[in-house]
Amino acid sequence: MKGEFAALITAICWTFNSLSFSIAGRIVGSKTVNHIRLWIAFFAMGIINIISFKYFFPIYAPFKSLLFLSLSGLVGFAIGDAALFESLVLLGPRLSMTIMATNPIIGAILSFIFLKETLKPLHILAIAVTISAVMFVVSEKHENENFDKKKRPLGVILASIGSLCQATGMLLSKIGLSSGISVISGNMIRVSSGLIFILLIAIFQKQFLNDFIKLKNLKGTLYIFVGAILGPVLGVMLALYAISKTQIGIATTITSISPILLIPLSAAIYKERVTIRMVIGTIVTIAGASALFFI
Repeated sequence: MKGEFAALITAICWTFNSLSFSIAGRIVGSKTVNHIRLWIAFFAMGIINIISFKYFFPIYAPFKSLLFLSLSGLVGFAIGDAALFESLVLLGPRLSMTIMATNPIIGAILSFIFLKETLKPLHILAIAVTISAVMFVVSEKHENENFDKKKRPLGVILASIGSLCQATGMLLSKIGLSSGISVISGNMIRVSSGLIFILLIAIFQKQFLNDFIKLKNLKGTLYIFVGAILGPVLGVMLALYAISKTQIGIATTITSISPILLIPLSAAIYKERVTIRMVIGTIVTIAGASALFFI
């Protein structure tokens, strides 16, 4: 499978993943979702590893893979996602996702500096068109938005940290995968690293038991489970496969179209109004992302 197709499937997984986590967060709280999702992902990845390789955790992985994939999990799952989730609270999804749309640009710059990955001029044009279209759509202001303007600077900083961490996490992952380790084992290392960090935070904040008590809410638990399987498990494995087969800038650009894919779902579920701006932006986004498959 081409890396670009894996990135497209990743975007679809992350679309439904974000929707599931959004619903779960309203039921049990975003911090609980952030914590429990990694436990589910940890055991799911362990089962997949047992089925695939007869072991739960890849303890015999090369040191380079263990080091860089662990750092990737820490930067991506723990720090990056925590910053993103908090920015969603302070800024709302519109501004947060606008800032997060810069992730492919950061990824392309980092991969050029550290991995010497170069993009063709047409690749750069297609990436610029796609990212601009995504930002054009998600930056549209909605009448029901009401966020504290005093907290906006902190929200912008956190969203920027989230974007930087996502791009850095992909870079570290690609370096870790270069030792030949499979994306299945690689994701297990990332999930384990992120879980350890989040676990320590939950214990420090005395929220560990409380997070598990909230699982008595079966509806919230179901949505966390679905989101974890589609996000940290399937979505991230596909994202790792994508960056191992193509440039980080191209892969992250395609995965960044998930906010666009959310539009019809939001319209159907939340009865959100679909504007002309959304339609135009969606068409341009799909055109730009599609171009990356054929250049």
